[in-house]
Amino acid sequence: MLVCRTWRDVALASPELWRVLPPSIPRKVAALFLKRSCSVPICVFADGTALCAPEKPLYLKDPHRSRLKELYVLPTSPFWSFTIPHPLPPNLVFLELRRPTCVSCTEMRLSDYPIFGGCNPTLQALSINPRTVVPSDYFPGLAHLRLAGPRWFPIPISQLLRLLSNTPALETLYFTQTAIHDNDDDGLKTTDPVELPRLRVLSVEPRVSLRAAATFLSRLALPRQLNFQLHRLQIRRRTLPDGIYVPPMDSLTTLELIENDQRLHVRACGPSHGFWLHFVPGSGGFSLREEVLAPVLAKLVPALRDVTVLRVAAAPSYSSGFLDFALPHVLESCPLLTALVLAAPKSGVCDVVPAVVNALHCEALSPVLWLKLDCLGLQLGDPEADLLPLADMLAGRAQRDCRLRALTISKSSVDGRARILKDLEAVALEGHVDRVEVTGRVLWDVADDMLWKVENRWWPLYPRTEVDMRDGWGLHGIVG
Repeated sequence: MLVCRTWRDVALASPELWRVLPPSIPRKVAALFLKRSCSVPICVFADGTALCAPEKPLYLKDPHRSRLKELYVLPTSPFWSFTIPHPLPPNLVFLELRRPTCVSCTEMRLSDYPIFGGCNPTLQALSINPRTVVPSDYFPGLAHLRLAGPRWFPIPISQLLRLLSNTPALETLYFTQTAIHDNDDDGLKTTDPVELPRLRVLSVEPRVSLRAAATFLSRLALPRQLNFQLHRLQIRRRTLPDGIYVPPMDSLTTLELIENDQRLHVRACGPSHGFWLHFVPGSGGFSLREEVLAPVLAKLVPALRDVTVLRVAAAPSYSSGFLDFALPHVLESCPLLTALVLAAPKSGVCDVVPAVVNALHCEALSPVLWLKLDCLGLQLGDPEADLLPLADMLAGRAQRDCRLRALTISKSSVDGRARILKDLEAVALEGHVDRVEVTGRVLWDVADDMLWKVENRWWPLYPRTEVDMRDGWGLHGIVG
């Protein structure tokens, strides 16, 4: 009894324990939370129906109104009409407006009106579902914006541009399963490009055509130091690669090609910026490898002229054919390559070595292409295979003054590394390559490269962000 009383006194004397109001609590309980939280900033998980009721919630009344910093509006019924009758306090720092994902609720239309009563809010992060309101307020300090689905309820590009024109300080912009369409051409004709000079991350997973994505992106004035990602672009016609849009960027030094489960990824990056194009097959039975990769690389040649590092990865069922197809096409796009990394961790040596030999054999070379290559990395799995063709290729390059400076082979298992070392001793690489290393370290973390996982302080607050991101990327089956 004494212990319970002691902990009760501690709880009552700790305002931080009462700062978070859970959803659907009675008004009397909410009043108790607000009283015991004293003057500390409060976080509210609001019942959507209660927020939209005529009677103003307690947390929107004085003196608590000025303490409200984080507000999460949760859906409680697929049929309530989202109009906020009470202006939100401008001192809010984080706001999330969620809406039910009921497909049949077609009567719900987008609302476009101010939700802060005409005041310029200090909002730093905003997460909205396009089935809710699209605020028309001006957000001078908004740094992070996230629009999350549903994909069957498209948002017009003109309305999206109006929202972005009110966010001049935006730093990160995420679209998750958000459908956009460009059927409002009249609205776009009178719309000036939207300038986002501080933007450092733009990630779009719209599940729409290249045309809609390109139309939207071409209306943005973006900085050259940008992490730019387009995910799940559907290929429906053979001419669609011509519609690819990549904003102007500073020098790119690394090119990455990934094929997995009928998905094709083209990534290129510099020290802290880059682009990621992620293609999925649409209707028509297209081969992304044969009908998309070559046109994409040809279109991106100006952006890839300074690339010196090439990384190629493929899932087991795709590795051999993809490497054979991809490597020759890169010859025409990246003449300055000095390093090549091939990652087929579940495929082993047998799929990788023939592709490497075919691509790097001097007899297949022009006088210029691939001659600068001096580092080769192989990230391998099981089963094993004969390394003699690899040794013959390296010997041929050495005889033609194209000797590699370094060969690095990565194997995760100790036994696998021991077998590789034994095989390398048997094929006698001495004199053909300056340095040979067999290691257990990962040469390329395909699925968890931190360059593409740009987080901000609000990252943990977004629902299912990590799960949605991993599902959207489609890199399952390739282990770094």
